[in-house]
Parts: sequence; C-alpha cells; structure tokens
Amino acid sequence: MPEKETRMLAVALTPAELLTAGQWLAEVTRAVSDEEKRAIEVKNSLKHEMAMLETRRSSLATLISRGTELREVEIRKQFDDAGHVEVIRCDTGKVIEVRAPTDDERQTKLL
Repeated sequence: MPEKETRMLAVALTPAELLTAGQWLAEVTRAVSDEEKRAIEVKNSLKHEMAMLETRRSSLATLISRGTELREVEIRKQFDDAGHVEVIRCDTGKVIEVRAPTDDERQTKLL
C-alpha cells in the first residue's frame, strides 16, 4: 500500500488569495509609513529635549567653573568722610562701589 506524506511545494495562488495578499500588503505598507512618520516625530522631539539638556548642562558647567552667579542682594548707600557714596552689601558688609554722588544724592545730603 502506498504511503502518504506531505511536502512543502509551490502552489499557484488563486485570484482571491492574490487579492487578499494585496490587501494585507497595502495595510502593512500604510503601517510602515505611519511608523516612519512617528519615528521622525519622536526623533525631532528627542532632538529638542537633548538641546534643552545640553543648554542646561552648559549653564551648570559655567556656574560651577565660575563659582558665582548673579542674584538680587540688598545694598545700602552711605556717604563716606570724603563725601563719596559707598555702596555696601547688606549680607557681608563689603563695600562694592565708591563713587561721586549724583545730583539727587547731593540734594538729599543737603536736606
């Protein structure tokens, strides 16, 4: 008695099978296109995020290398014995500027 078995062999597709495969191909092609667009959007978003991080890193590196930053510091102004205006930091008491008085400051001193 002849023994039966199966093998993988090429079989011509029917018109209906070709149509179905074509529809699947169209769906996959559309999905690939959508994912490529999404990949571009994600890449652009990441590029923007990286630029922001690089800017922040640069600012922090500058801050650390200088060891100082500009901040609002309370000051006071007073006249010294020579009639100059001393500008003094209230937090440290350090004189940061000595200058000639402005016209308004001279008027205030006279009052």
